Amino acid sequence: MHVKQGLEIAELQFRAADSAGTVTSEAFVELDETRGSEEGQYLLWAVREDPTSWPVTAVRLRAGTSDAPGVVLYDFPLLNAVPCAEVITQVFHLRPYDGATPFLALWDRLQSEPFYVEIVYEGSLAPKGIGPLHLTNEADWRDILCT
Repeated sequence: MHVKQGLEIAELQFRAADSAGTVTSEAFVELDETRGSEEGQYLLWAVREDPTSWPVTAVRLRAGTSDAPGVVLYDFPLLNAVPCAEVITQVFHLRPYDGATPFLALWDRLQSEPFYVEIVYEGSLAPKGIGPLHLTNEADWRDILCT
């Protein structure tokens, strides 16, 4: 067993669920930062809508609310879709953060301003907002052991 010494992690987790008529939508976003023996900034997410109005062309993290949209904070890659489970995009392993908004600015902003996930559909269907997302877990720097 290989154990990495001196590795710390901090994380923020956010969730939202909306229901409108027969449509249920859920969004999960997690930011992680590691320091010590490995330095990194990461993002995990899951977005689903039941039933989904396919095809989806974009999923975005936006400042503001769906009634008062703000700037796009992150464009989620459309990865790991599971249409039979109504999953539009999801990543549950540490994916290096590659957004245009600097990671630490995003970290601070998500704790101080409302934000939501926006689903954009092909054609003339209006975008759907999920949120605002709410902080569900926060973990300050703590040691972790990786094997």
